[in-house]
Amino acid sequence: MATIDMARLSQTVINEVASLFKTEMQKYAKELEADTREFIQSSAQDLQRWTDLLEKGEITQKDFEGLVKGRVDLMKVTALTKKGIAKIKLDKIKNEIFLIIINLLIKL
Repeated sequence: MATIDMARLSQTVINEVASLFKTEMQKYAKELEADTREFIQSSAQDLQRWTDLLEKGEITQKDFEGLVKGRVDLMKVTALTKKGIAKIKLDKIKNEIFLIIINLLIKL
């Protein structure tokens, strides 16, 4: 069972999301980082458990992706919402976070 380094995962996700949205979200970088960090911290146990289940073959990759997607969909983007970011942009950010997390965790 591979233990996930949540600090590293968080920083990698933040860096990759920031890179994707660097021109359009540059002025909201602190908020994007705060929301992403909060999400990773609040999701750490679930992400670890689901990764372990996937590794043991107790769930399929499709199941794993569904679990992570559901968790990301529930992600609170409080700091960005307070800045007035449109829901469609928040959904785009959440989708990118989902894809990054899936790609990183599948590689473990």
